[in-house]
Amino acid sequence: MNKRSNSYRICFIFVNALTMLGTVFAMIAMFYAWKYESREFAFFFLITIFIDGVDGIIASKLNVKSQFGIINDTLSDLVASGVAPVVCLSLLELIHPVVGLVYVLCIQFRLIRFTVDDSSGEKFFHGLPAPDCVYIGLLLGMVMNNFNLAMLAVSAMAVYPKRFWPMQFKPIKLAVAIVSIFGFVRLGAI
Repeated sequence: MNKRSNSYRICFIFVNALTMLGTVFAMIAMFYAWKYESREFAFFFLITIFIDGVDGIIASKLNVKSQFGIINDTLSDLVASGVAPVVCLSLLELIHPVVGLVYVLCIQFRLIRFTVDDSSGEKFFHGLPAPDCVYIGLLLGMVMNNFNLAMLAVSAMAVYPKRFWPMQFKPIKLAVAIVSIFGFVRLGAI
């Protein structure tokens, strides 16, 4: 039997609790979207984005990557990047329910494919990462003034079978995320 140290267990619990906290904040953001409270929605959704961006980094630094953590992160991403945006956009009547369903299923497919596709021994993003679909979908929806078309476009990008963009673009992706969420709130969509 492989015994793990107490420090490993503490780090493991911390990282996975942090990921679950991201899910909690996504749920709180949905609640505020339901109440049409835009500042609170943006605040909790940005916390969700931040947690999603750092939990994997912290797991790597603490050397506590695990199958449990991978599945935990996948489920958290499904809520934060799949269900939460659809609930928000649906409550605001900006997307048709069928578009929301297609989007969530594409996000789910993309997350499952990433989680189980390790045949090459090296995991990398096929298609557009789930969190990026939210930001780009919101940005496209505002620019095109058509959230249905925007969410269908990012749904297709999510399931695209090739690598979509290099991981080195994290600062650009963060800027897109912040601009899209604050732009969405600022334009009075919520």
